[in-house]
Amino acid sequence: MAGIKISNMEECAGCLLCMMACSFSNTGSFGLADAKIQVDRIYKQNRYRVTVSDDCLECGRCVEYCHFGILSEGEE
Repeated sequence: MAGIKISNMEECAGCLLCMMACSFSNTGSFGLADAKIQVDRIYKQNRYRVTVSDDCLECGRCVEYCHFGILSEGEE
């Protein structure tokens, strides 16, 4: 099944651009709560965990806006 693939998660800077692009693509407005992708800071570390929800529309907007190359479209 095609989907959003996450790799090299340690390269994530936590900029949240993927979340903003996702929410705008899905709702027409910017709102982190509306994003189908989540970026969470790992407790007491300068590292982030990226997860994609099961109800992701797989539009690829998050991939377009990830400047750190951790997101791609393809087989899971």
